[in-house]
Amino acid sequence: MTNIIPLQTGDYEITQRLEDFDVELLEGGPLLRLVAVVRHHPGEPHGLGKHQRATTLAIHMDPKAAIELAARIHELSRKMGWPLQSQA
Repeated sequence: MTNIIPLQTGDYEITQRLEDFDVELLEGGPLLRLVAVVRHHPGEPHGLGKHQRATTLAIHMDPKAAIELAARIHELSRKMGWPLQSQA
């Protein structure tokens, strides 16, 4: 990550579709980082760096939040009839 930008209090929505993601353990404590790569917005000029057609967003969370996120995604998958990888 090259830019660290603290978000101001408020509600945010990223409307671009997710292209890729990763989850990694952060050094120095039981914190996780969810890294999401979203598609480049067609109305914006392309960047010159590594991610010319995408934006990378990293969200840090504690284990409790990560487990809750996983549980909610699993429940949504079950409700929608989307097979989990172990079932695919």
